[in-house]
Amino acid sequence: MTDFGDGSDGELIFTTSVKSYGNMTGGGVDYSVSGNSLFLKPDRFYNFTDMTIGAGTIVRLNNLVSSGSVLYLRCTGTATIAGSIRLDPNYTGILPGTDYASTWNSIAGPSVANGGSGGAGGDGESGAGGAAGTIISGGEGYGSGGGGGGTEIGASSDTARPGGNGGTASSGTPVYGGGAVVTAEVGFYSWAGGDHAGICGGGGGAGGVQAYSGGAGTAEAYGGNGGRWNVTINGQNAGGLDPAGFIVDIAAGGGGGGGGMAGTQGIHFYLWSVVINFTGTIITSGDNGQAGGDGGDGYIDSEHLDADAGGAGGGGGAGGGNAGNIKFTYAKITDSGSKTMSGGTGGARGDRGSGVGSTGDFGNYGIAGTNGSAGSFTGLEVNPPVQEWFGSGTDVLPLIKTTDAVIVNDDESVRVRHSSTTYAADLVSGAAPDASNLFIQTPKGTKAWRASGT
Repeated sequence: MTDFGDGSDGELIFTTSVKSYGNMTGGGVDYSVSGNSLFLKPDRFYNFTDMTIGAGTIVRLNNLVSSGSVLYLRCTGTATIAGSIRLDPNYTGILPGTDYASTWNSIAGPSVANGGSGGAGGDGESGAGGAAGTIISGGEGYGSGGGGGGTEIGASSDTARPGGNGGTASSGTPVYGGGAVVTAEVGFYSWAGGDHAGICGGGGGAGGVQAYSGGAGTAEAYGGNGGRWNVTINGQNAGGLDPAGFIVDIAAGGGGGGGGMAGTQGIHFYLWSVVINFTGTIITSGDNGQAGGDGGDGYIDSEHLDADAGGAGGGGGAGGGNAGNIKFTYAKITDSGSKTMSGGTGGARGDRGSGVGSTGDFGNYGIAGTNGSAGSFTGLEVNPPVQEWFGSGTDVLPLIKTTDAVIVNDDESVRVRHSSTTYAADLVSGAAPDASNLFIQTPKGTKAWRASGT
């Protein structure tokens, strides 16, 4: 088998009027079809003789495939692309984040840029704000959560409680930290810290109350804004006293903002064909990372004004998806189509929450995805040329001596090239040979190219 494949999948014709799939097996094994969309699979070789993708049609990835590196097509003859090759996230089932990149045949998937870390929560005097979420090695592309705000009621540090820590960035289901839930009986005080967040979530805000109350900050994930506060006063009478007459100090730290969800990579497109006629569209772009959520504001409802509640940290923005590359390898090419290979933008940072005592910190921006290469176009050259001149209709079969022979058709001649010797034959005196009269079978022992009708 040569780099152009062995043609074992036969001829593919996919136009708005004619659809023929050669030797491929449908039903999702090799391909599936919906209207004028042809669904193929990444990380495998497709080996066509000729391939025609007509105007008004789309080739895209099977949407049941959640990871992949490259769509790799090979043709022993002519590949015509007048329609669209869509390998950007809107046309694939590739999941967001670095975990869903793969490496196949030594071709690494585009992957995703790193997300940004979250911001720390603000202090409530001695009640420390929650720590910012961190970015693990490799980043995964997700932003981490912001820390929850701390609280303190009264002058004693015994009444201080810390906010929950922001969640570490990673793929998977986000887990946010719950806000402190505190209750009290008449004459008693209660304080509680916020829960630490799990994956990507913002930390819960700490809470403290004096008399009949419950509530605190909450935090959402996947870029959700942190909870500002939530407090209720227990309406029961206790000991014959009206709770409305009690002095009440309430402090609730803000909940941390959630980290943004990672962008999704594009997929590489490789096409090896002896002749390429490209007049259509190829898009291999990645998509944008999601913004981090804003940190919640701290809240105080105090008769004595003897309470502090820190604002929460903002969530980190997510990394943008990297774009795939486009690589053509050919002997002869028409290359007038459109190629788009744009990396996704990094997600915006989450805003910090305000508080009485201190505000939280901003989250950090996600990193933008990288653009794909402008195409790696490799023409097979005859170098050095050693010419032997033949008359019209000369059989070039005797010139093929090795299994890696490649025959190149350019505007002036047919050239036969293999590892040791290069031959060129002018088959039509002063005129370019008709490519439709040329046949290629490069493995040794089968037909070589022959010019006929000249």
